[in-house]
Amino acid sequence: MIFAFAALGVAVGLFQFYFLKKTVEKVTCGDKVFLVFILIKITMYALSIAILLMLFPEYIIPAGIGFAAGIIAGSVINFIVSSKSNKKGDDTA
Repeated sequence: MIFAFAALGVAVGLFQFYFLKKTVEKVTCGDKVFLVFILIKITMYALSIAILLMLFPEYIIPAGIGFAAGIIAGSVINFIVSSKSNKKGDDTA
């Protein structure tokens, strides 16, 4: 059961990283839609923690560890993909 909540935390962490990436892209482009992404992120954080604390308070630690692992995994995957795409662009130029 612990691994199920850790996996759920990883899924939420990856989802949060996706919205963090999209929010940063919108802010750097000067688009006003970034407010929607910030509201989605805040709501997602609050709801995921509140639901977990109300229903399964004993599994908050494994879910939190999974959440952090999901954000870290998302950033590592993003770094690897972006570095490979930059290398391909350098070879063809």
